[in-house]
Amino acid sequence: MTIPAAPDLDRHVTLPALLFRCLLVSACAGWAFGAVTVALNMASWGPLTGVAAVVGGAAGWAGAGWGWAYVIGRRYGRWPVSAAAAAVFLLAASMAYYSVEAAWSLVRLRTMEPPAYPVPGGDLGYLDASWVELMAGATGELVLWGTVSVLAGVALGVVTSAARRSGVMGLLSRLTLPVGVLLWSGVLLHFELGIQPRPAVVTAHVLAGLMALGAAVVLLQRKRTAVQHRRTMFEG
Repeated sequence: MTIPAAPDLDRHVTLPALLFRCLLVSACAGWAFGAVTVALNMASWGPLTGVAAVVGGAAGWAGAGWGWAYVIGRRYGRWPVSAAAAAVFLLAASMAYYSVEAAWSLVRLRTMEPPAYPVPGGDLGYLDASWVELMAGATGELVLWGTVSVLAGVALGVVTSAARRSGVMGLLSRLTLPVGVLLWSGVLLHFELGIQPRPAVVTAHVLAGLMALGAAVVLLQRKRTAVQHRRTMFEG
């Protein structure tokens, strides 16, 4: 999957055509991300549970949306395109997550032994009741997180549009991802340590926080170096 190139954008590609192509690619990428998240959540192997706790959490999804908005914005330089692409990416990811999860739950229901007590509708009546309850819960969650995905995607697209600037606004835009991941990892780590800590999950949150802290330090150091370089050139 490749993001459509944008040669001679202003002369050859209209904004509606550009939006359609970007939204189509964003929907496919978001669907793949949501399906992979479900697969990670269902994994029983220890290290993958830690990865799922980071990737499948709010910080992981916000980070993916931020990254996708940044890639689109850097490619095309138009914040409406990056905002729409991030919103569609996160919405498609939410739809894929709850669709795949519901389908997998239905498969598990059909492989379970029927209950020993009588159920209205015969032996398969419990499947119908469980399926209705499952779909009702999934639909409610999808409406909630679908709305949040659209709003968050638009906000991320607007924020990342300033990431290419060299001033303070550009630095703040670039810092939103590492600072957000650092804070959210700290909150989740606090809750994880407050219950029954899982080594893989604790390790994943610590590593995510350290990488986010390192990224923030690198960004600040690069900004400091750039300021000193400009000052030296001005004084010279």
